[in-house]
Amino acid sequence: MVEKFKATFIAHVPDADPAKHRCVIKTSLYKLTSVLVKNDDEAVEVCRELAQKEGVHAFILCPGFTPDEHEQNIRQKPYVLKVKI
Repeated sequence: MVEKFKATFIAHVPDADPAKHRCVIKTSLYKLTSVLVKNDDEAVEVCRELAQKEGVHAFILCPGFTPDEHEQNIRQKPYVLKVKI
């Protein structure tokens, strides 16, 4: 059996609750989780959680994450292999 590719899309929203504001779309080969977060700290926590607990392969950050401010913060985490903004 082929392992599903797992990706997560993370977006900034001022009134987000990442425990409540998330959804999953999946096929037999792909699983996409979308999560809304209030700030960078929540984004980093969500990335950590999903990388460790679900083995997510890729994180897709919304345009609200600018390369200068956020990419380096998230890229430095030991569980994040690649960041594309």
